[in-house]
Amino acid sequence: TDSATAYVDKVYRGIKGTNVVVTGTVKAGVFKKGQNVKIGPDKNNRFHEGRLFSIEMFKNRRSIVRAGDLFGFDIKDIDKHSVRRGQVIIDPEDEGPSSHEFEANIVVTRHPTKISVGYSPVLQSHTIQQTVILKKIYDAEFLSVGDFARVKLKFIVSPEAVRVDDKIVLREANTRAIGTIVEIIN
Repeated sequence: TDSATAYVDKVYRGIKGTNVVVTGTVKAGVFKKGQNVKIGPDKNNRFHEGRLFSIEMFKNRRSIVRAGDLFGFDIKDIDKHSVRRGQVIIDPEDEGPSSHEFEANIVVTRHPTKISVGYSPVLQSHTIQQTVILKKIYDAEFLSVGDFARVKLKFIVSPEAVRVDDKIVLREANTRAIGTIVEIIN
């Protein structure tokens, strides 16, 4: 069976009687009420442990949620300020995915000018949404509409929970390129 994995979509602090409540969709595996989890990465590339105090699905208390389920987790024993949108929730025994820099195969879908090193669109993957900078284009000086390329990208602010084979979208107002992560660099 797949390891339990979910991405944080929204974070709620200050709901009476709770520590921090997060919502999202279970991507893989199973989460159970009372189990310990790891959430991260934070800006320092660390994962924090907490406990699933309660699970809700459409305002009903649940003891378990599975891949594909929408959830609300009340997470105890964790610093509520360390939790943010885009982080991954995993089993505490699992190695947390975390990367500042990675390579991806992309195709440029639309862009009014040429894309070159230094370009900084917003990357979206799962619930992750952060500006990246284009560090390198392999086998080309620049990219135009319709071009396929392997590129090196780096998150500007903090590391994110991306893995090989994750789908990505690069955008400004409109989608500029789509692709797949092929290698994690750090």
